[in-house]
Amino acid sequence: MRDVGAGVKSDAELAQRLQAAGLDVNTLDAQLRSELKGALQLTIRVRVPDGNWQTVGFHGGGHATVVASQSQTYVRRIALLAAGGLLLFLALLVTGALLRSRSRLRRSS
Repeated sequence: MRDVGAGVKSDAELAQRLQAAGLDVNTLDAQLRSELKGALQLTIRVRVPDGNWQTVGFHGGGHATVVASQSQTYVRRIALLAAGGLLLFLALLVTGALLRSRSRLRRSS
């Protein structure tokens, strides 16, 4: 919406025909661009992650930047990862204890 224009000057054939009809192409293009800027309006309504609504509106010839992001903590995944780590640690402890007890039995016999 920054570069709103009628495009009268960019169309060579149209510009030639308008000039042949006695119209000033630059003036016509400026008038149409002015009217388009006043006529165009865009409204964006977005529901943000916290559940609220955000509305941004802009008119022709202007611009606005809208940035949206979302982050989420996966508590369940973190809990499962911690439980898996704990189970691995316990398995290593049990394995170490079994190996130690087997080596003691071999030494004593």
